Amino acid sequence: MKDLNRREVLVGLAGMPLLLAAGKSPSKTPVIRLSETPTAANLSLGLNALCTGKSSFLKEELRPSDIVGIKLNCLAGRRLSPRPELVDSLVALLTEAGIKPSNIYVFDRSDRELVKAGFPLSPDGKGPRVVGINQDYEKEVSESGPVGSCYATLVTRTVTRLINVSVLKDHDLAGVSVGMKNFYGVIHNPNKYHMDACSPYVAHVVNHPSIRTKLVLTVIDASVAQYHGGPAYNPRYTWKEGAIYMARDPVALDAVGWDRIEKVRKEKGMASLKAEKREPAYIAAAQALGLGTADLSAIEVVSL
Repeated sequence: MKDLNRREVLVGLAGMPLLLAAGKSPSKTPVIRLSETPTAANLSLGLNALCTGKSSFLKEELRPSDIVGIKLNCLAGRRLSPRPELVDSLVALLTEAGIKPSNIYVFDRSDRELVKAGFPLSPDGKGPRVVGINQDYEKEVSESGPVGSCYATLVTRTVTRLINVSVLKDHDLAGVSVGMKNFYGVIHNPNKYHMDACSPYVAHVVNHPSIRTKLVLTVIDASVAQYHGGPAYNPRYTWKEGAIYMARDPVALDAVGWDRIEKVRKEKGMASLKAEKREPAYIAAAQALGLGTADLSAIEVVSL
């Protein structure tokens, strides 16, 4: 993880538009679409557009005493994972908001997946800490609706706030893997919950108190995205989306990601996910649990 200079972090923090200034309707749930530029200034533009008060978004959501976990999605390797430079920029903004670097955990399921995606391990020291879960799960099963699983102790016992940093891609069973599906990486038995296009199981994994009460932000690195053949990287089905998406509402962001993938599939002459019997119904199930809105007519994508 590289260090960013203070000037780069601060560029764009002052005078950034709030949602009304960006033309956002206050009656709709915002999903922010940024350019793919992975700098602190670009991310701060989106974060300030999500801000509802006079302070910055991160200062609204975080306290200096918080321990922040950044959950990555590194399954597909370096070519279809969050870019390290984007994560570096997010870490820089967190530290600028008052979070100690040693209280920031950049993590995924395993050391191997992190290293494969370009994130050198750093479990100790001044931080941020880059660590794999590596089978460190609770000993007892906890239930969330029909899901019974042992959650990662990093999520249940260590971090106080979660930021989900994932990618935009097709999933051969769930239909899509945008934000919420990424949390299958914090349970010990995800293989049990892939039937019926992972619905309603993805929704219930996220509805677990250790995720629902801690998740403050979802960021999707959609510089490159994939419309078929996922979740592994398949260059035949990738396209250049050239964007970063972010939202407070994880359901809204998944709904927008699903819609985007369906449109690209149609452009490529492919069948809909519903026709392939893998429509991501877990998104509507998440709305039914009160996790957010899945109704595209109630969501506004704000391009900045």
